[in-house]
Amino acid sequence: NLVIIVTHDSSLAKTYSAGIITIRNHRLYLENIKRNDDKDKLILDRNINDITNSKLTFKTIEKMYKSKKKNRKIQNFFIRSITSLGILGVGVSLLLSSFISTSIKKSYSEILLDNEIIMNKTIKKDTYISALNEEESIDKKANYNEYIKDIGFCYLNDFSSFFDTNYFYLNSSSAKKQIIDNLSIQQINDFLWLDNYPFLSVYPSKPSNLKEDEIVLGLTMTNIRQLCLYLSLPRNISSLSYYLKNNELYISLLAIKEEWSYYDEQIFKVVGFSLEKSNVIYHYNHRYNEYILESRMRFDSTNEINEETKYPWTLRKVPYYEIENYDNFLNETFYDSDFEDVYLDQNKKYYFPSIFNNENNETKSRFLLFFKSENKIKNRMYHSIKNSNEKIKDVYFMTSSGYSVFPSSLMKGFYYPFFFSFDIDKLSDAIDSDSTNNDYTVVSSYDGVIKGHYTLTKNDGVFFKSFDKVDIGREPQNYDEIVVSSSFLKKLNLSEDIVPSSPLQIAINNKSTYINENKINKEYITLNLKVTGIVKSQLLNIYHNPNWLIIYYQTRLGVSIFDLDITSFLIEGKSGNDMEE
Repeated sequence: NLVIIVTHDSSLAKTYSAGIITIRNHRLYLENIKRNDDKDKLILDRNINDITNSKLTFKTIEKMYKSKKKNRKIQNFFIRSITSLGILGVGVSLLLSSFISTSIKKSYSEILLDNEIIMNKTIKKDTYISALNEEESIDKKANYNEYIKDIGFCYLNDFSSFFDTNYFYLNSSSAKKQIIDNLSIQQINDFLWLDNYPFLSVYPSKPSNLKEDEIVLGLTMTNIRQLCLYLSLPRNISSLSYYLKNNELYISLLAIKEEWSYYDEQIFKVVGFSLEKSNVIYHYNHRYNEYILESRMRFDSTNEINEETKYPWTLRKVPYYEIENYDNFLNETFYDSDFEDVYLDQNKKYYFPSIFNNENNETKSRFLLFFKSENKIKNRMYHSIKNSNEKIKDVYFMTSSGYSVFPSSLMKGFYYPFFFSFDIDKLSDAIDSDSTNNDYTVVSSYDGVIKGHYTLTKNDGVFFKSFDKVDIGREPQNYDEIVVSSSFLKKLNLSEDIVPSSPLQIAINNKSTYINENKINKEYITLNLKVTGIVKSQLLNIYHNPNWLIIYYQTRLGVSIFDLDITSFLIEGKSGNDMEE
């Protein structure tokens, strides 16, 4: 056969060709090369009769193989070595893959049972917050009048920096303003509904009604003595009570803002006072702060909480419900479509700072109303998921700061560390020990105490489940009752078959402040739960309705509803074999 090769490599051409045709200046030049054809002759098995069907016989292939093997010993050695290493590498990788897969499944099974899967949704955090207006609040209230006493308003402005001057002083003949300590426009915003306190001791007597310029003052003992000093009275409750019974007492609110050229004084008549932990103002008008700030002091307001306003003196206004039996109310509205677009945030210190720490803090019954954006997961999706397949046993809410799940880190459980014990002394010892532990990932064992936290595995920590039946005892009837597993009781050295009569003590580390790299200041809330029943289980579980995970965090631990947004659903199947479907 004739083979023609075109190349610029003259040395290669001379090595293998029988002749070279070179093109130079439009001319062809033939150069014959003398070669020893015997050395490089190919052994071909030719079929003389049918050249088109010629093929290599096995004998020919064998001769070619031996020839190449003889001439390429080093090359064959490297090829075989590399091929062997490649095959070995494939084997090792398959072995490692199997080992890693088994390891991952084992690690994952430490937090999720084989009948559990996680559904996540990536939700962007809202930067825009708005509150309901009065009409919207009234509309949603209509079906729950048995729980909602009335609607009030909260202004979220920082009144300490809102004015240059902002204080109450005693109206008297003195040329010098006699300022009343710790009494300012903040107490106007944080006022209390007097009808909520039927047993409040008011001196000299509790009024049955109040005019718009009349108030009842809640005063600390220090302020009572201060007023007595200003009025030249003996410094005690009796003397101030006697004075009010026989004289009129007026105080004025002075508010100045130079930048706005704003100056205002509002006069109030004090018709009674009570002894309080901190200074407060009482009135029967449930919208008294709205009347003073908007009607009398003429401030504008908006329901757009963090939006830039046209005027700096615009007040950021949020309605709130005063709710009786808020546990039942939250339970009934939890899946209600009328409230699926609403955050009901229980009163926090930053809403009503001057009264939040009062003894007998009834303001916890105030729930502020904010809008929930459309991209948030709605609570009633629980029913949609649970009813979507008969093989689903239950669905659990996972939140960022409540009962949380971190699939990428193979962790789930209580966001804040929970400590459980039936012995308050042992619980105190465990808290003291834990307060010196600066690493949450360290699993510490305490005598008579068990812990629940997302860093713990199912064999080490306490986890939450909803119950379908209680084996011993009864189901919980409120959010301060709980059902526990038999293994939970066994771990605390109690009988697995007898419902404990003593309360279950719990301590929650709900706040930690980093002092430095080596020290964390931990704060704990101590509560108790009544155990009403037992579920036979080998896991350390506590049991309640699925929404307990959110409502208990909100109402008992004071976690903001904004931090209890549903981020994931944990879906529990009736068996592990059903989970693929």
